[in-house]
Amino acid sequence: MNRRSVVIFPDTVPTEQVLIPLVQVFEPVVYCLPVENEAAETDSGGSGCAELLKQGLCRFFVPAPLEADRDRFLRLVSDLHNRRDDYAGQLSRLSLASLSSVSRPEQESKGSILTSLLRSHGIEERQKEKLALLLWQARLVLKLGEFFDAEQESLRLEMQKISEKQTKMFSGLSNGPANPFSLTEQISSSVAVAVDNWQRLRLRAWARIFALGRPIPDAPAVFITRSSDAVDLLADEYERQHGNPPGLVLDLPLPTEYSGNGQPAGQRDLFRREGADLLARLDGLLADPARVSEQDRAVFLDPDGPWGTLLERCFPAGGRDRRRLSLYDFTGTGAGRLFLDSFGRDEDDPLQGKIFPAGGADMLIGLLR
Repeated sequence: MNRRSVVIFPDTVPTEQVLIPLVQVFEPVVYCLPVENEAAETDSGGSGCAELLKQGLCRFFVPAPLEADRDRFLRLVSDLHNRRDDYAGQLSRLSLASLSSVSRPEQESKGSILTSLLRSHGIEERQKEKLALLLWQARLVLKLGEFFDAEQESLRLEMQKISEKQTKMFSGLSNGPANPFSLTEQISSSVAVAVDNWQRLRLRAWARIFALGRPIPDAPAVFITRSSDAVDLLADEYERQHGNPPGLVLDLPLPTEYSGNGQPAGQRDLFRREGADLLARLDGLLADPARVSEQDRAVFLDPDGPWGTLLERCFPAGGRDRRRLSLYDFTGTGAGRLFLDSFGRDEDDPLQGKIFPAGGADMLIGLLR
């Protein structure tokens, strides 16, 4: 059976939280990278990710390679990473600039902030190369997003330690649960706002890299994100274009992690071998979303049904929640146009006149919860 490939957006670094659920069903899982041949990227996301890359279950694609300009771009990224304190003010304004279309002085706009950073490394804007400059800006945002993710993960782990110590200390003092201080909650709220700001920037950057670059081989028709806001924006744009919202195709429970003492590859092989008929049925449904019935949905969603029984046999949950992949039918619009119209156009940039084909084959957008 030829398994269906999927594209992840707007993430550019693989994580086990995404790969472990998806590789049981899809192959390969594709990440679009902002710059080619960056060796460090293949080692990101833990040893489990590295193994999946080695097995070909996950792979990278670069829609807009830098080619001769690659080293210059990487020098800029290295400079930003090593001198982040020097650039902190500019980058904070960059994040705020994405929140509103209200006019602001040119020196404070997100475009000029990015352009200033690029110009400081000899990357000048010329009128005939505005689209090329947009790609430089998009690559830079995606790389900064990777730095941001790494810092947020480090912060999350530290906050988790603080929260656990706080809970133990005050539970001991009061002989019961207590939370007299809400420091970690306040920090979490601030972090959530920062994550949301960066996510909007990253969606725009990813849309531009994807839509303006070269097409992914074999034209995958399933795109998956962890951002519910991204799916909402895509659905709003699809409804604006077609007059009706995208319909739900399937809610598909998936394993959260490998379990027991078995080897990951062994668990995957067992799942694929024992679930061959169900996986073939699933692939047929995804190839023709219009024919999915309520009975089909129940087969895959019911925890006591065939799919739920298969999952529990091959990936025992042990009381833990499953991941859930909600797949929506976006048939009839091209992926490049949909992503760019949803995330990537500005009133004052050269993409305003960019036109993409209106048609499109079956296309699914998935939200991994």
